[in-house]
Amino acid sequence: MRNKKLLSTVVASTLVATTMAMPVMAADQGSVNVEFTTKTPVIRVVAPTSILAAVDPLEMNTPGSQIHSTKFGLENKSEVPVGIDVKSVVTLGSGVTLVDTKKKAVDSNDSTKAEAWLAVAAETSEGKYIETANKTAGDLTEADKNVATFKTEASESSASQTFYLDKAASATAGYTLIAPVATSGTTAAEYKKDLTYAQVYELTAENFADENALLTKLETSDVYVGTADTDKSTLKLLPAGTTTLDTADKWATSNKYFTAGTDNALTSSTAPITDGKKYVYGEAGAAGEKTSFRYIGKLGSGKTSWSDADVDEMNITYSIYGLTDEKFDAANKQYGLYLAGPQVSVSATGLLSITGLTAEQNYVSSSATIDGQTYGLDTDSAVTWTENAWSAENGGSLQAQFGDVWISDFKASTSSKVTVKLSDDSTIEAVVSIQ
Repeated sequence: MRNKKLLSTVVASTLVATTMAMPVMAADQGSVNVEFTTKTPVIRVVAPTSILAAVDPLEMNTPGSQIHSTKFGLENKSEVPVGIDVKSVVTLGSGVTLVDTKKKAVDSNDSTKAEAWLAVAAETSEGKYIETANKTAGDLTEADKNVATFKTEASESSASQTFYLDKAASATAGYTLIAPVATSGTTAAEYKKDLTYAQVYELTAENFADENALLTKLETSDVYVGTADTDKSTLKLLPAGTTTLDTADKWATSNKYFTAGTDNALTSSTAPITDGKKYVYGEAGAAGEKTSFRYIGKLGSGKTSWSDADVDEMNITYSIYGLTDEKFDAANKQYGLYLAGPQVSVSATGLLSITGLTAEQNYVSSSATIDGQTYGLDTDSAVTWTENAWSAENGGSLQAQFGDVWISDFKASTSSKVTVKLSDDSTIEAVVSIQ
């Protein structure tokens, strides 16, 4: 469907080393030159081309939020984990100013001011933006870790979030040939719109006389092979350096062979995507992690009438890049949202997790506050700590399981939280919601 943006990077080439087939007599000295090339993974993220958003003064869609939007979904279909930097820039009407807390907007009743609190809220689990029972996205504030508040700097009003999404368990790359045409089917202009941010490379047909000719080409170049060369045909990549071919890939007069250019046809000024030519782009065959975000906000009552002229337009830009498994695994994440710095959370089963601790921001102590009463956790016998992934020198992560007495107290409370003190004298907190 053409309401999706496909972000993809076609695999480039592999490292090729030349070896001798049999030993030879050698001189006292010798040298071998090994040329390195770049191995680039297939990266593709699926995202919508637009979402619906509205100024909602009477909170008809989401109680507690006077800004409503449908969700902007992100889904990783790459060979590797990906990072996605998302920036939202809002165009405000004349006289509208942003405040940095929800309460300031709620309390804003000066008729000479048009103050608003606007924010981006990332999902915390499938379909949810807050995990507390009987709460909705309208109950979120700037203090919630999945919320980024808009602020105005250098005449630009924006908010940013970063997402880390894992690859599928088996994310094998696949390649698609596209053949834009001007008169029927999909035109070059349509493909350019649909494949925004993709890496699309022009194909050159290769006519190999026999299998030896194919293998000779593979000594220095990637080759794509398929059984058809029509629009949306499937191709297979034979990486440079391939010396043994599978039965289906062996040379045959019925197969179609191509080599690919190196310039992205979607962004090239000298060789842009054109009707009548053939191109290739790559994607993983299975989907990995997904997440989404939406917009929320509160409007000051000092302005008697709010409309879409006051919050006029939202522009969403995003950049996508591959991550190593090590970097992905080490990052603090909440349903795909990357969380910078140490984080604390308490699961529905009473498991306390403290992650992202460093030598500069390391663990010092922790406490739980239940209905206004605060209790230390470090020496409590009903709290079982796990410290094998943490050190006093370098930090790491800690876990602690609350016992049955604690679980009962949390369930009976109307307000509970855990506070962790860090070595730089800062604190981090997590609301406890155990039903």
